[in-house]
Formats: sequence, structure tokens, C-alpha cells
Amino acid sequence: MRVMVGLAIAGCGGSQSQPVATKPAPVANDGCEAIAGKLRPLAAANAEAQRAQFLERCRAEGGPDSITACVTGAADAKAVRACVMAAPPGKRMASEAVVQLARIASAVEAIYGTNGQFPTTSAALTPATACCAQPDHACKSEVAAWAGPAWQVLELHITEPSQFQYSYSGDGTSFTVKAVGDLDCDNTAITYTLAGSLVDGKLKLELTEPPAGTD
Repeated sequence: MRVMVGLAIAGCGGSQSQPVATKPAPVANDGCEAIAGKLRPLAAANAEAQRAQFLERCRAEGGPDSITACVTGAADAKAVRACVMAAPPGKRMASEAVVQLARIASAVEAIYGTNGQFPTTSAALTPATACCAQPDHACKSEVAAWAGPAWQVLELHITEPSQFQYSYSGDGTSFTVKAVGDLDCDNTAITYTLAGSLVDGKLKLELTEPPAGTD
């Protein structure tokens, strides 16, 4: 994240401090806002905290990249996912992880609304083989990989080639979903973790992203 600091300027009259705002004021309807609005239908209903985190990170990086035009012009959620898959590798994969985690959280929330608890099944990293160890360094879409009980309950089957493996664990009152991937296959994996819990009878989501520049 870029941070602006105050500058001291020396002159005949001594030193003057010229403070500069540490963070620019958000610009309404900027490119980051447009993308966040388009991604919202893909996320859990109460994912406002995730939206705020995305906006802060997007603006700190100087605004959105070439994915903006595609996402803002997308007609529906399917078209947004197509934009994500077409984005430059680093941006595409980071976006892919967040979108899929939000998709899983949305399914978990729907199940809670019906059954009064989160799914108690669990799934290890899926597919079992790391994406970098597969042909073309990508996890292939295979129906058998998503046939486990947890993914069946969540009705999840990722149909596009991916750079991430996904896992799920839940105990009825909380759950954790992870996306693990090595974007440039340098043996340095990054992890996105989405934790869900009940607070006063409502679902609370907390997304933990890998540190910037990790991979």
C-alpha cells in the first residue's frame, strides 16, 4: 500500500512542514467501485467487509487494471467470471480465489438458512494434486475430484482450469474455507482463508488474504 508522508522544506525562513493526507479520499463511482459492485452478486449477502477491503486494496494499488472494462460491461455473474478468467495471470488468479471463496460461503449460508447449522462435513485440498504439478501448471476440472461429501453438500464443482486448491471444514457453528495456490510455480504457495461464524445469530465472515507481493 502506498503511503504519503509529510515533507519538510528548508528555506530562508527556516523549515516548514507541509502535511500531506495519508490516504486519498475515496472517489465515488471510480473503477474500483464499479468492479466491487459487479462482484457483489457473487459474494455472500453480508460481505460488506470484504467489499471494503477490496476497495481499500484496489485504490492503494492506484486503481483497477485492464479487467475494469470487462467486468463493468459484464451482463451477469457468468460474464463476470469469464472476465476474471481472462484477466492477466496474477490478477486473474487472485480474483478467482476470492470469487470462489465467496461462492462457497454463499452456499454455506443458504444451507444454514435451511438446516439451522453449517455443514459439518470436511474436505481436504481439492484437487488432491497441486496445480503446479499438473499439465500446463493448472488444476483441471474433473468431476471425480469434486465428488466428496462436503462438495456434494455445497454443490460445488469448479468447471474452469484453476491455479488454486480448495478445502472446507465446519463444525455446525463455524466454518473455514481455504484457497491455496502457487501462482508462478516457484514453490511459494499463498493462502486465502475465509472464516465464518455466528455472532448474535447472524453470519460473520472474515477474509484473510496473503501479504502483498508474497507470490
